[in-house]
Amino acid sequence: SRAKNDPANGEKSVVLFGKSLNLADMTAILKKYYTPEEYLEREWEATYKSEYFGGELRPLGDFPGRLPGEWSGFPTRHNAIRGNLSYEIGRRVRKNGYPCFSADQRLFIPENGFFGYPDFLLFRGSPAIYGDDDAVMNPVLVAEVRSRSTFGYDGTEKLRRYQDIPALREYLLLDCRKPGVQLWRKPESGLWALVTETDQPDGELFLESVGFPLQIADLYAGVDDLPPVIF
Repeated sequence: SRAKNDPANGEKSVVLFGKSLNLADMTAILKKYYTPEEYLEREWEATYKSEYFGGELRPLGDFPGRLPGEWSGFPTRHNAIRGNLSYEIGRRVRKNGYPCFSADQRLFIPENGFFGYPDFLLFRGSPAIYGDDDAVMNPVLVAEVRSRSTFGYDGTEKLRRYQDIPALREYLLLDCRKPGVQLWRKPESGLWALVTETDQPDGELFLESVGFPLQIADLYAGVDDLPPVIF
């Protein structure tokens, strides 16, 4: 998509699928009820990704036409933390044959109908694929880097949706502003609990889903040199 000024009323518009849309048009699109099939068809054509739940879309990322409060902020810090996490886990699980994906991999949760794009997904064994789509369904670890537009959402609504994944054992949340980690875990009892919450940059985080610890400093390596995020 790309932004331009609407000569009719001076408003900024967005070009989507070759059609110029102003903010009112975008709002109407988001309020429309979509079936899962309609959502997936849109995702294959859209120039930005969206989550899907209960017939509604939630656009992801920063693009022209979003309201100021919806912008996630500086993506460099978000991407650096996500990259560090992918490297620190990926290099150690490769020998075990544990597939892991980052950012652009679509997840589907049949138990509640949610489609989304977690920042990081880890599997023990082959990923289960949803139908003819490329969405995966059975991660044991999901991680999100919390940005300005998703900070509360990642720790509440999205947490509850992820908890419906039968295979999931851990959900990791990383603050993009500064070292800050939350780890939720589902033990054998099946009752989810917050087992780690720390803002200590020299702390350690043990992941039962992979069987080894992570140094929080490694997850935030190089981030201090990037533009700060304030919200």
